[in-house]
Amino acid sequence: MLRNLLISIFALAGCAAFAQPYSGRVYRDVDGDGTFSRGDRPIAGVKVSDGINVTRTDKDGAFTLPGYDDTRFIFITVPSGYSALHPWIPAGSAQSYDFALQPRKEGEVIRFAQIADNETPESWRWVQALKDYARNEHLDFILHSGDICYEPGIRFHGDSVTTATMGVPVYYTMGNHDLMKKVPVPEYLYQENFGPVWYSFEAGNTHFIVLPMYIGDGKPTYTAEQNYRWLKNDLAHVDPDQNIVVVTHYNNTLGEQLVFKSKEGSIRFKDDERFIAHILGHWHINHQRLIDGRIRYIVTSPSNKGGKDHSPSAFRVISIDRKGNISSENIYSYSRMNMAIVSPSRTARAGAPLRISVNAYNTAASVRRVDYTVTDAAGKNWAKGTLAPNTDWNYSTDVDLSKAPQGDMLTLKVTATCSDGTSRTLERRFAFGTLPSVNVSGQWAQLRGNEMHNDTIGTDQPVRALQLLWTANAGGNIFMTSPIVAQGKVFVATMDNNLAGRSAVVAFDAATGAKVWSHPTANSVKNTIVYASGKVFAMDTEGTVYALDADTGQVVWKKTLEVGLLPAAGAGLVVRGDTLYAGDGQGLSALNVADGGRYWRNTDFSQATGTTVSMTLAGNTLLSSQQWSALYGTDIKTGKLRWSLGGPDLRYRDGSPAVYDGMIFVASNRKLYEITPQGDFRHLRHTGHIFQGASCPLLTDSLFIIGTSTEGLLAFDRENFDLRWQLRTDPAIFYTAPYSWHEARTVDASAVQVGQDALLFGASDGLLRLARIDNGEVLWHYDFATPVFTTPAGVDGVIFVADFAGNVYAFAL
Repeated sequence: MLRNLLISIFALAGCAAFAQPYSGRVYRDVDGDGTFSRGDRPIAGVKVSDGINVTRTDKDGAFTLPGYDDTRFIFITVPSGYSALHPWIPAGSAQSYDFALQPRKEGEVIRFAQIADNETPESWRWVQALKDYARNEHLDFILHSGDICYEPGIRFHGDSVTTATMGVPVYYTMGNHDLMKKVPVPEYLYQENFGPVWYSFEAGNTHFIVLPMYIGDGKPTYTAEQNYRWLKNDLAHVDPDQNIVVVTHYNNTLGEQLVFKSKEGSIRFKDDERFIAHILGHWHINHQRLIDGRIRYIVTSPSNKGGKDHSPSAFRVISIDRKGNISSENIYSYSRMNMAIVSPSRTARAGAPLRISVNAYNTAASVRRVDYTVTDAAGKNWAKGTLAPNTDWNYSTDVDLSKAPQGDMLTLKVTATCSDGTSRTLERRFAFGTLPSVNVSGQWAQLRGNEMHNDTIGTDQPVRALQLLWTANAGGNIFMTSPIVAQGKVFVATMDNNLAGRSAVVAFDAATGAKVWSHPTANSVKNTIVYASGKVFAMDTEGTVYALDADTGQVVWKKTLEVGLLPAAGAGLVVRGDTLYAGDGQGLSALNVADGGRYWRNTDFSQATGTTVSMTLAGNTLLSSQQWSALYGTDIKTGKLRWSLGGPDLRYRDGSPAVYDGMIFVASNRKLYEITPQGDFRHLRHTGHIFQGASCPLLTDSLFIIGTSTEGLLAFDRENFDLRWQLRTDPAIFYTAPYSWHEARTVDASAVQVGQDALLFGASDGLLRLARIDNGEVLWHYDFATPVFTTPAGVDGVIFVADFAGNVYAFAL
């Protein structure tokens, strides 16, 4: 190890202690042998740099650079339509710096995968899935935006996630954890594996600029001033009609004003009309914003594990056309053709069109179409066709089968076909029959029914199974925005991490599932929405609060709160009487539900790294939270902080508190807590179980029931916190709890009590389960084949639940 360190330092720094000229050529390697020989073709006009100076190759593909006193590499800007196994050569290691290029097909639109913050030396499934996707979907390249992470991670990626191994060019970015601790040259290992810490490359009509970190686990030996000199020279060679994208690990490299700063000068990318996007990682979240109405600000979470705000494990595929128009999509990392017929169930409503709805998703090769047939027992075909896509995970249609035998069993057959030609087929036998007619007039106005999150779904009869009444799709993915019910409607909200126009608040008729209205939001709504005084309230990830008329969906008022550019605003809302509590950090506010007037704004604590917590009211104390910070108790009358509880356990906390018998119950890290409204610990216990799920505790007179990030659903004795039972779910379809992967059995949703002896909850394995509350025995389940992050709502004998595919379901008790 020491020997390698010394060799690296010598090769990258010592040999370039004085300026010297560097010359070489760039050529098309026709015979593929990696050396310039007869038949290879010189390439003119390729940009080449010594780290500060930039030149172009002449008609013979030749170049000369003067070098400078800290030249570490000679490197090229890989041009559009080419790839290079070795686009950089250590300074002093060659007599002639020759770069071999291979032609690569490009279309009018380039598509590439962004990954970030893998922080691992393990390939467990995610690398192969990414490689397969790149091949099957014809990606142009893969971009890693930093935190490859420490020596094991860097060496693993340098060996296994490269242009040579992945089948497409792979480009890397320096992250804060890629600067080594306690070594003379903290960037040595990054440079040894990935070359220069600043460089550029081109694809399509876009010039990509990669910039490093200037702070990290070690202090780098390069400077912002060196980077500034190179950056000026690089930009001077960008064509006037080219698009510019800047890639960094952390947002402080450019700052919120998108300005690169050094002691020698600054460059205002924001003022350059060619500048179309800033792509970054670091935050472990999936989020996008639009700056000045045209610049994409794209933040991507780890592809191999859950994000800090429970962003799903996913890589982001970004598309850019020649004019600079950008679109993107998240590809969830671990799905292996997850598929389920979610409608019809065994009984379809007689006299109504048949709703055929299928959830289907595959990571390595996208689902391209879902076909269906309906036949009778004799094999006669009564219907066939192709389902229409509603979201990236759901496909549906309504079919008129009024002429089919109404009393006989029919067979629905569906086949999902993927881009690589593979397919999967499912069948469901069903019959038309009588389903209950329902009249929904009650309310379920917020998470688990009320401001303390402790309501139950009432019924006088034991419940052993549920019956599907209807399903409808909201048009976007549904994350932790649990359904609420009021005025005969069920309301949900959708998320859209890609600014594709799919984020909205949506209302359905609670009795029939017919869509009543949909109101778009500027960005994703990811957490609890609430109802009060004839209005539905939601907050998007930019901190804008929407008050919508529950009957029409029209805006009654709208207010943007003072949240930062990052992290995304994620707190779930809570309401009591005429006061709505909304916002994160110093945007946290008490608002008048009638007009949005502000009673107070928090000034005592700030946003940290995001939150998945929905706020809770415990008497006159508002409970809120920031991940990697603390649980806060705020006076609801004055907005002043009464207390905060942080420390190593409550600092890392994901689930919402619940209030029962006047006490606050919460799970965090590996501990269970009972806390007074004054912020004093009444009871706490270390359990050995990991409570990083976003689940809100379900309390009964004797039990404390909570979801976990790795073990499913657990029930503890409420008095002494002894474990009473465990309901072990299956591994998550994809991972959401922070840093979770490797078969984690996550329950991010919250269970709700149904009647006296049962509970209902969804999980990340795609199942909705009804279980006995006394021992966890599963009584019934329904397979959605997509994670469930929402808490069920129930009124008037009907239960509503939503899945990640964007479906809303109504089940009869």
